[in-house]
Amino acid sequence: MSNASDDKDHPVLKAFKEIEKPLVNEEDIAEFTDEDDFNRLGVSLLIEAGCYVCIAANTLGVHEKWIETRPQ
Repeated sequence: MSNASDDKDHPVLKAFKEIEKPLVNEEDIAEFTDEDDFNRLGVSLLIEAGCYVCIAANTLGVHEKWIETRPQ
């Protein structure tokens, strides 16, 4: 059985901690003046979400081959 200190050193948890988190606060958003400001924030948030998705997808393990799902 693992203890709490082993869990903190798990590679997946370390990877999650390394993801850069964009700063989002209401004061900054209230000062946005054009669409580019909103787009910049949106892209930053999508990059963050994509990082979590990539890490989570890599926890599934290796697949030997692509499984064909189309009817033959």
